[in-house]
Amino acid sequence: MATLIEDDDLKKPTASPAAPAPSTGASAAPAKPKTGTGFTNIGRIVNANQGNKLGSTISGNIQNQASQVKQGIQGAQSQFQQQSQANRLDSAENQQKVQSVLQDPTKATDQDVQAFSQYRSGQYGGPTTLPNADQLRAQAEAAKSMGQATGSMGGRQALLQRYAGTPQYNAGQQRLDSVLLGQTGANDLRQARRATTGLTGALQSGEQAAAAQAQELQGRAQAFGQDVNAQLESKYNPMSSDLDAKVKAAQDAEVARQQSLNEFRATLGKQGGQTFLDQSEVNADQAALDDALAKGFIPKEQYDQLSAVNQKTNYDFFDPSSRGRLVYSDGQYQSIRNLLNQNLQDIGPSADASRAAVASDVELANLNALQRLRGGQAEFDPTRQAYQAGNSSINLTPLLQRFNYQG
Repeated sequence: MATLIEDDDLKKPTASPAAPAPSTGASAAPAKPKTGTGFTNIGRIVNANQGNKLGSTISGNIQNQASQVKQGIQGAQSQFQQQSQANRLDSAENQQKVQSVLQDPTKATDQDVQAFSQYRSGQYGGPTTLPNADQLRAQAEAAKSMGQATGSMGGRQALLQRYAGTPQYNAGQQRLDSVLLGQTGANDLRQARRATTGLTGALQSGEQAAAAQAQELQGRAQAFGQDVNAQLESKYNPMSSDLDAKVKAAQDAEVARQQSLNEFRATLGKQGGQTFLDQSEVNADQAALDDALAKGFIPKEQYDQLSAVNQKTNYDFFDPSSRGRLVYSDGQYQSIRNLLNQNLQDIGPSADASRAAVASDVELANLNALQRLRGGQAEFDPTRQAYQAGNSSINLTPLLQRFNYQG
């Protein structure tokens, strides 16, 4: 507070007092009482308070408040940087994890599957704004208001009450100190105002930078998610397509097999002569044997055996035991064609070709693992029945036994 100066002190001349007048020998007249002028010499008060600490005290408090706000903004920016980088979806660690899992998807753990779900989402999960931004804004506005308060009498009085006031601090002292603060603390107050200038702007810039960075990280996360999905599809799709091609090949093979069987049945249905002695019967049976060999229905060894039976010529009509190729176990005539046709009935259709049935165990394991990473359920049951293609081989052993083949 200001140094108190008596009113009489204010009216004293600033020069040295004059020498006393010489005595005249008469009694001195009594001195007149001091009445004062009633005016206060403000200049004397200002000069007496040049070392007053009010300016530095208030300025120091305001600058300290501004410094705390600046530190808070810097701390918020640092915290945002740490948290945003820690939540980068396209971090080097995550990229390495993707490559490691895709090298052998069958080894993916439940944790890996959960991580891939996050990767595929393409969503940045970190902060998008500065932490405590509202609190920092309120602090910045408060510091700014204190800086502006240094420029007015009322503002300085409020600052004096806040930083220099005591319970005995009366209005007169406050007004006097406000005048002194404006005169002797001008430099300190200017420093205080400069310290509070730009705080709200700095916070706003920090918020804008945080929002821009969050937007950039979201874009990177989206691109990363698209890349992870593309890598998954690039592994899954070829395997899935190969499997579909196997199914198609199996189905086409079955169609071709059935068509070949039908064509062979047509060959077997061709009629020769009317009797077992007719050479045309021999020729028709031989043509059927040739066709069966060409289509892979009978092996070469059995083809040779049946061809030999078919070419026997000991046809004694009156001796059934010498009827060669035409002697059937029940003694009744039956052509080789008819007997081949009967044996064709044992060749059934193939099992239905499905993705699960035609896939190998390795293919199933990889496809199921990739499906999990893609967010789907396992497509194949590992206990499925493997695909069995239809058989096109005729079992000729019973047929040769019926003809009592001797070689």
